[in-house]
Amino acid sequence: MQQTRRLREGKIDEYKIKEWFLTHLAGREIANKQKEGHPDFVKKINVLFQKIMNQSGAVEAYRQIVRQYTHKVNFRQNISNINSIIINFIDLLIWLREKGLSDRDLKPDNILVAADRGEYSRYLAYAGDFHLGLIDVETATVIKSPESRKIKQPPLGGTPSYLTPTHFFKNDILIQVFGDLPKILHFQDFHAVTVMIFEIVTGEHLFEKTSKLTNKILLKIKDAMQKRLDMIKVAKEVSVLFWENAQQEFEEKIKNNKELLTSVSIEVFPEAEEMLRGYIYQENKTLSMAIQQFLHNQKVFTSENNLKYLEESPLVNIVKLKQKWQKKESIPNVSEQIRLTIIKILDILGILKKRQEQFNLKMDPLFRPMTGSSEVVLSIYELLIIMFELDVRTLYRKGWCVTKTAIKAKPKTGHITKLEKTKVVTAEPEQHPIHSTKILEQESTMDTTGVIKENGYKKTQALEEAEPDTTQVLRASEGKTAS
Repeated sequence: MQQTRRLREGKIDEYKIKEWFLTHLAGREIANKQKEGHPDFVKKINVLFQKIMNQSGAVEAYRQIVRQYTHKVNFRQNISNINSIIINFIDLLIWLREKGLSDRDLKPDNILVAADRGEYSRYLAYAGDFHLGLIDVETATVIKSPESRKIKQPPLGGTPSYLTPTHFFKNDILIQVFGDLPKILHFQDFHAVTVMIFEIVTGEHLFEKTSKLTNKILLKIKDAMQKRLDMIKVAKEVSVLFWENAQQEFEEKIKNNKELLTSVSIEVFPEAEEMLRGYIYQENKTLSMAIQQFLHNQKVFTSENNLKYLEESPLVNIVKLKQKWQKKESIPNVSEQIRLTIIKILDILGILKKRQEQFNLKMDPLFRPMTGSSEVVLSIYELLIIMFELDVRTLYRKGWCVTKTAIKAKPKTGHITKLEKTKVVTAEPEQHPIHSTKILEQESTMDTTGVIKENGYKKTQALEEAEPDTTQVLRASEGKTAS
């Protein structure tokens, strides 16, 4: 063929070869147009350049650099649009909550942008110039009504990238697992908005790996229903599968995109701040109640001063106190049984304190002092951490279906005998309601209920020898004089 011969002879114009090369570099093929020559010739040219592209790793590296650069340029040019879209997504979430509605299938395909046609070229730059509406409300339900009627059972299911395991369980199961059904249904939307905010900024799916577990979860639920298994247990098991993977993937994605996510900030308008702070307050109350109930259940420390000190002390003080009892340094003269029991109590208490302090550390950006603005300013990185943490703590309890080493006590005597493998019911208390006997943390290696509460355990004569004064021990460790 003439064109092929000319190519071999080096008679093809240089500009044409460059054009073909750049076409393939961009990931496209040369179009089969008449000006490019015979179709067979075009096909051979495409095969030739494809081989060249596939043989060089530098080509893919270059493409990646170009993609990243292009994304950064487009990102900078559209940062005001990104900011305003995020604000309106949060506003939509608040609107649904205030109206007592849960869409349950929020995703980009179901969102309508409403604005003045005359402002089409610029309206996305200002959050107040447009609104977000809902297109598909097939799975929506009313979660709050003036008549306080029972919440109607919505259709089960959703879109894998934006759903949680709660989408697959009926209302009665959700009530038994979580208690607060309206909140759980609202957090299905809360979760979807968290995912979409990440996608708006990065252009990536937040839970690409986790969403692939959907079929596995559905098969497990279907199998459980056919076998008439305990659906409450199944709900907890699939939550463990989903959320453990989701947490890992979230940490990876948030770390890999930190630079990009910290480059965008929004002013948290009052309604959004009120909603987030309200959920933070609720979670803190849950954590505080867990600590109070744990201290109430143990039978070693009973004096008001000791209980108040243990409840109010920060984690660092609890750790110091535990170390003193472990090393037998500056502690009261008590039996070995009491000393070991106290160590176990302080171990669990430290875990509960750590959980609360870690939670508050993640929430801290929402409470930092404002400078030059009447509204709190958060980076998207900070906002996503806050929203995802609230998401996880509402829809998942870490202690579900966890097996750990626990200390068991002999019936009747209550004496500590040996370490055995046993199932610890939850390291984190059940949220709705908090059961006084379910106080243990999955990270713990002890079941203190076995030490201080099992079989109606009460103080023995040994425990009545003396109640240790924790304040004296800690002050002694700090070189202070006890009051």
